[in-house]
Amino acid sequence: MLLVDDERRYLAINEAACRLLGVEAADLIGMTIDDLTPPEDRAQIPGLWRAFLSEGVLEGPCELLLPSDGRRLLVNVSATANVETSMHLSLMAPAGESDTREARPGAGGGTPISPRELEVLRLVALGLANGEIASQLGISPETVRNHVRNARDKLGAQTKAHAVALAFQRRLFEH
Repeated sequence: MLLVDDERRYLAINEAACRLLGVEAADLIGMTIDDLTPPEDRAQIPGLWRAFLSEGVLEGPCELLLPSDGRRLLVNVSATANVETSMHLSLMAPAGESDTREARPGAGGGTPISPRELEVLRLVALGLANGEIASQLGISPETVRNHVRNARDKLGAQTKAHAVALAFQRRLFEH
Protein backbone atom coordinates (compact mmCIF):
# COMPACT_ATOMS: atom_id res chain seq x y z
CA MET A 1 0.00 0.00 0.00
CA LEU A 2 1.31 3.42 -0.99
CA LEU A 3 0.07 6.93 -0.28
CA VAL A 4 0.66 9.59 -2.96
CA ASP A 5 0.02 13.36 -3.06
CA ASP A 6 -1.40 15.48 -5.87
CA GLU A 7 2.07 15.91 -7.40
CA ARG A 8 2.32 12.08 -7.63
CA ARG A 9 4.99 11.99 -4.86
CA TYR A 10 5.08 9.03 -2.51
CA LEU A 11 4.24 10.09 1.04
CA ALA A 12 4.08 6.71 2.77
CA ILE A 13 4.67 3.06 1.95
CA ASN A 14 3.95 -0.01 4.05
CA GLU A 15 6.28 -2.96 4.61
CA ALA A 16 4.57 -5.19 2.05
CA ALA A 17 5.03 -2.58 -0.69
CA CYS A 18 8.67 -2.15 0.35
CA ARG A 19 9.21 -5.89 -0.10
CA LEU A 20 7.40 -5.90 -3.45
CA LEU A 21 9.43 -2.97 -4.79
CA GLY A 22 12.71 -3.98 -3.13
CA VAL A 23 13.19 -0.63 -1.40
CA GLU A 24 13.29 0.89 2.05
CA ALA A 25 10.43 3.28 2.74
CA ALA A 26 12.85 6.19 3.24
CA ASP A 27 14.29 5.59 -0.24
CA LEU A 28 10.88 5.84 -1.93
CA ILE A 29 9.44 8.80 0.02
CA GLY A 30 9.69 11.88 -2.19
CA MET A 31 10.05 9.89 -5.41
CA THR A 32 7.19 10.15 -7.88
CA ILE A 33 5.04 7.71 -9.78
CA ASP A 34 6.93 8.93 -12.84
CA ASP A 35 10.20 7.67 -11.34
CA LEU A 36 8.85 4.10 -11.26
CA THR A 37 7.35 4.29 -14.73
CA PRO A 38 9.35 2.92 -17.67
CA PRO A 39 10.62 5.82 -19.82
CA GLU A 40 8.56 4.84 -22.85
CA ASP A 41 5.33 5.10 -20.80
CA ARG A 42 5.98 8.42 -19.02
CA ALA A 43 4.26 10.59 -21.64
CA GLN A 44 0.95 8.89 -20.77
CA ILE A 45 1.12 9.72 -17.07
CA PRO A 46 -0.42 13.24 -17.08
CA GLY A 47 -3.54 12.07 -18.95
CA LEU A 48 -3.91 8.93 -16.84
CA TRP A 49 -3.44 11.00 -13.67
CA ARG A 50 -6.16 13.49 -14.68
CA ALA A 51 -8.54 10.61 -15.45
CA PHE A 52 -7.73 8.97 -12.11
CA LEU A 53 -8.42 12.17 -10.16
CA SER A 54 -11.63 12.74 -12.11
CA GLU A 55 -12.98 9.18 -11.84
CA GLY A 56 -11.69 8.56 -8.32
CA VAL A 57 -10.65 4.96 -8.97
CA LEU A 58 -8.01 3.31 -11.13
CA GLU A 59 -7.31 -0.37 -11.44
CA GLY A 60 -5.50 -2.68 -13.76
CA PRO A 61 -2.08 -3.93 -14.77
CA CYS A 62 0.94 -1.66 -14.64
CA GLU A 63 4.60 -2.19 -15.43
CA LEU A 64 7.00 -0.67 -12.89
CA LEU A 65 10.67 0.13 -13.19
CA LEU A 66 12.15 -0.98 -9.86
CA PRO A 67 14.34 1.72 -8.32
CA SER A 68 16.72 -0.74 -6.71
CA ASP A 69 18.03 -2.43 -9.84
CA GLY A 70 16.09 -1.20 -12.88
CA ARG A 71 14.24 -4.49 -13.34
CA ARG A 72 10.66 -4.35 -14.57
CA LEU A 73 7.80 -5.76 -12.55
CA LEU A 74 4.23 -6.27 -13.74
CA VAL A 75 1.74 -5.50 -10.97
CA ASN A 76 -2.00 -5.08 -10.61
CA VAL A 77 -2.85 -1.70 -9.18
CA SER A 78 -6.03 -0.74 -7.39
CA ALA A 79 -6.07 2.94 -6.42
CA THR A 80 -8.54 5.32 -4.82
CA ALA A 81 -8.26 9.10 -5.13
CA ASN A 82 -8.65 11.52 -2.23
CA VAL A 83 -8.85 9.12 0.69
CA GLU A 84 -7.92 12.32 2.50
CA THR A 85 -7.72 15.71 0.82
CA SER A 86 -4.96 15.56 -1.81
CA MET A 87 -3.88 12.07 -0.67
CA HIS A 88 -4.39 9.00 -2.85
CA LEU A 89 -4.16 5.33 -1.83
CA SER A 90 -2.78 2.57 -4.02
CA LEU A 91 -2.58 -1.16 -3.45
CA MET A 92 -0.22 -3.22 -5.60
CA ALA A 93 0.08 -6.95 -6.02
CA PRO A 94 2.19 -9.02 -8.40
CA ALA A 95 0.20 -9.61 -11.59
CA GLY A 96 -2.33 -12.39 -11.09
CA GLU A 97 -2.91 -11.73 -7.36
CA SER A 98 -5.35 -8.81 -7.53
CA ASP A 99 -8.80 -9.31 -6.04
CA THR A 100 -11.08 -6.74 -7.65
CA ARG A 101 -14.57 -6.70 -9.09
CA GLU A 102 -17.35 -4.28 -9.72
CA ALA A 103 -19.57 -3.31 -6.82
CA ARG A 104 -23.09 -4.69 -7.08
CA PRO A 105 -25.90 -2.23 -7.66
CA GLY A 106 -27.28 -1.10 -4.34
CA ALA A 107 -24.10 -2.07 -2.50
CA GLY A 108 -23.19 -0.11 0.59
CA GLY A 109 -26.79 -0.07 1.72
CA GLY A 110 -26.02 0.61 5.35
CA THR A 111 -25.41 -2.89 6.73
CA PRO A 112 -22.69 -2.48 9.36
CA ILE A 113 -19.37 -4.15 8.72
CA SER A 114 -18.77 -7.00 11.19
CA PRO A 115 -15.83 -6.98 13.62
CA ARG A 116 -14.28 -9.94 11.76
CA GLU A 117 -14.67 -8.24 8.36
CA LEU A 118 -13.04 -5.12 9.78
CA GLU A 119 -10.22 -7.22 11.26
CA VAL A 120 -9.59 -8.79 7.85
CA LEU A 121 -9.74 -5.37 6.16
CA ARG A 122 -7.18 -4.02 8.66
CA LEU A 123 -4.81 -6.81 7.65
CA VAL A 124 -5.45 -6.04 3.96
CA ALA A 125 -4.52 -2.42 4.73
CA LEU A 126 -1.26 -3.65 6.23
CA GLY A 127 -0.46 -5.34 2.94
CA LEU A 128 -1.00 -8.97 3.89
CA ALA A 129 -2.07 -11.39 1.16
CA ASN A 130 -5.17 -13.56 1.64
CA GLY A 131 -3.06 -16.60 2.53
CA GLU A 132 -1.13 -14.65 5.17
CA ILE A 133 -4.37 -13.31 6.65
CA ALA A 134 -5.84 -16.81 6.71
CA SER A 135 -2.79 -18.19 8.49
CA GLN A 136 -2.69 -15.36 11.02
CA LEU A 137 -6.41 -15.66 11.86
CA GLY A 138 -6.66 -19.44 11.65
CA ILE A 139 -9.26 -19.39 8.87
CA SER A 140 -9.23 -20.54 5.27
CA PRO A 141 -8.21 -18.30 2.36
CA GLU A 142 -11.75 -18.73 1.00
CA THR A 143 -13.16 -17.34 4.25
CA VAL A 144 -10.78 -14.38 3.93
CA ARG A 145 -12.05 -13.76 0.38
CA ASN A 146 -15.64 -13.92 1.66
CA HIS A 147 -14.91 -11.41 4.43
CA VAL A 148 -13.23 -9.05 1.95
CA ARG A 149 -16.12 -9.39 -0.50
CA ASN A 150 -18.68 -8.78 2.27
CA ALA A 151 -16.75 -5.73 3.53
CA ARG A 152 -16.57 -4.33 -0.02
CA ASP A 153 -20.30 -4.89 -0.52
CA LYS A 154 -21.21 -3.27 2.80
CA LEU A 155 -18.95 -0.30 2.16
CA GLY A 156 -20.05 0.05 -1.47
CA ALA A 157 -16.46 -0.38 -2.63
CA GLN A 158 -15.35 -1.53 -6.06
CA THR A 159 -11.94 -2.90 -5.05
CA LYS A 160 -9.86 -3.87 -2.02
CA ALA A 161 -8.09 -0.52 -2.19
CA HIS A 162 -11.41 1.29 -2.39
CA ALA A 163 -12.69 -0.65 0.67
CA VAL A 164 -9.54 0.23 2.64
CA ALA A 165 -9.83 3.86 1.55
CA LEU A 166 -13.49 4.03 2.61
CA ALA A 167 -12.67 2.41 5.94
CA PHE A 168 -10.00 5.09 6.52
CA GLN A 169 -12.35 7.88 5.43
CA ARG A 170 -15.07 6.61 7.77
CA ARG A 171 -12.50 6.17 10.54
CA LEU A 172 -13.49 2.53 11.03
CA PHE A 173 -9.93 1.54 11.94
CA GLU A 174 -9.89 3.93 14.90
CA HIS A 175 -12.30 1.86 17.00
